[in-house]
Amino acid sequence: MNNCVKIVEKTLDSFKIRYNKRYLEETVTSNPSYPSLQCLVDTMDLYGINNMTIKTNREKLTEIPIPSVLQTYENNSNSFVLLKEVNEEFVIYLDELGNATKMSTEKFCENWTEIALLLEKTSFSGQPQIGTVHKKDTLNRVLVVILVVLLSIWGLYGFLENKNLWSFWTLFLIIKVLGVVVSTKLLLHENRIIPTEFCKISKTLDCDSILESKYSKIFNGTVNLSTLSFTYFISTIICLVIDKASLFLIFLLCILTILDFLY
Repeated sequence: MNNCVKIVEKTLDSFKIRYNKRYLEETVTSNPSYPSLQCLVDTMDLYGINNMTIKTNREKLTEIPIPSVLQTYENNSNSFVLLKEVNEEFVIYLDELGNATKMSTEKFCENWTEIALLLEKTSFSGQPQIGTVHKKDTLNRVLVVILVVLLSIWGLYGFLENKNLWSFWTLFLIIKVLGVVVSTKLLLHENRIIPTEFCKISKTLDCDSILESKYSKIFNGTVNLSTLSFTYFISTIICLVIDKASLFLIFLLCILTILDFLY
């Protein structure tokens, strides 16, 4: 049951409510009840969406207002779907990946726990302090870009002037080691060796948000970004240690690192 964030996202989209994705993920995953129905209730309250949890029955499924969150039980665990359309013949809902799924009403009710979270948008619905959150997020991104540019200029100057080469080499090695740490966490989490709570890269970023992003797989899903990044950082550390004095190698790795940041 790890689709709470996606359900809230799709709910806000349905109500055309603006939100900051990083703030939303942090709010949901830091909830003491995460992942559970209570976590969804608390988040809806925070965003000013009127909600009420009910226990109903299959005969009244068609009376449930749209959109509503329904709890299902499948593969020995609870999950949530966002109801988009329902009648006597079929049900259309958004699944755990946010994809629209159409299923016969009879088959859907086989997994439905008959628990529903009714939702209603009000004039007070919206993300708290969304303007401030967006400004802070934008500022963080700008600072990262500025830092990458300054490091690149410094590295290029050291390469051309043959100055501060060893200090640059040390800094570059530290960056690579940090890259290995992050990519190792991604690999371990992807293979279910460590849980989500031990795989937080920052307060607003965890392994799930990276591995589930559209950039996590390249070449039509044949290459996994976590494996590729781990191989890249390990290889560059080996190259740095073996060929420490190579100006050309350090300059080449600098260019690759810049491209990696941009990607």
